[in-house]
Amino acid sequence: MNKPDDKNDMKYLVELLDDENEQSASMAMAELLTKGSTALEPVLRDMQKSDNPRIRKRTRQLQHALMARSRRRIFMQPPERPISLLTGLIRLHLCWFDNDRQSFVEKQWRELEAEYRKAHPSDLAGMADFMRKMFPDRPENRDFHPDSFCIGAVLEDKIGSDLIFACIAAILSSSTQNRFSVVRVGVDTAIADRSGCLVFPVDNWQLYGGVAEGEEPPVVWDTQTILRYVSSVLFVSAVASDGFRYLYTIGAPLAAAIGEKDLSFLPYPYGNGSGETGDDPSGGQKR
Repeated sequence: MNKPDDKNDMKYLVELLDDENEQSASMAMAELLTKGSTALEPVLRDMQKSDNPRIRKRTRQLQHALMARSRRRIFMQPPERPISLLTGLIRLHLCWFDNDRQSFVEKQWRELEAEYRKAHPSDLAGMADFMRKMFPDRPENRDFHPDSFCIGAVLEDKIGSDLIFACIAAILSSSTQNRFSVVRVGVDTAIADRSGCLVFPVDNWQLYGGVAEGEEPPVVWDTQTILRYVSSVLFVSAVASDGFRYLYTIGAPLAAAIGEKDLSFLPYPYGNGSGETGDDPSGGQKR
């Protein structure tokens, strides 16, 4: 239950949301976020009904920031059981495209699954043909644009990194007897069957009987390795673009993976002793 002083403080901050001065409003929004979702969400629901367009706009921005924090907490908390590769990739997509809805990305995946069931490829060669048909543009292995590592964007635009395409193929096969693994061969990603045959997305889904003599042997990448790699790519993209909010959101799972509670251990300007200051209530990315 809020103390009287808390209620008065909240009322004052809410009134500031109608301030024409963007800096004053932003400071009020940042202070409101410190109240926590339990105290803030009922207030935001009432503010949504306001006839004032400025209030409604800033209410949406606050709700967006709360949603971003909620997603970050999901990553920071150790799951009761290991999450699937698909779940992890969708969560990372939502950390970057934080205006997207999980239900929309899941719908995209179900549509691809339906096509896969109709095609019903029986082996690695059949999977290669299916992926080539569904994603005609050759994947890249040296393109580190963040969109190329966000599964929802890849499903929609049909362009992406070889890693994400390999993951898509491996996940589709996981419900069948012919399960394929995601493997790394040098700088390239491939999918492999139990016999050691390989398909490389960057080679237009070309099928190989195995690696040539003298080449590096394939290294199987498990779910944790893949999710850490994708998180790292998105984190570097956030740093390169000065995307502070995305840096903190994507950095949360990376910090958790090394036992840190937040990103305060990073050098200035990223390390500031607080895991909550990375939110920018001004809005997020949407495809």
